[in-house]
Amino acid sequence: MAAAKGIAGGFPLGACLATEEAAKGMVFGTHGSTYGGNPLAMGGGGAVLDVAINEDFFAHVRVMGDRLRASLEQLIPNHDHLFESVRAWD
Repeated sequence: MAAAKGIAGGFPLGACLATEEAAKGMVFGTHGSTYGGNPLAMGGGGAVLDVAINEDFFAHVRVMGDRLRASLEQLIPNHDHLFESVRAWD
């Protein structure tokens, strides 16, 4: 999985997550990054991680996600020619 931008709060930082088996082919020199782990980017990533590992943060994310889903579901009756359902990635 590749991830970027958001993992450092908008400051350029990229990451590639792989299983141990997939990572066997990622030896030195086979990949690179414009957004490699420079100290400022890593500081931003650390700050985002500090916020994200807080249980209160994810509780708030769930509340806001439920609120968004409910708002989108209210659109369906008036726009059933455009929308059939709201799907979630639960």
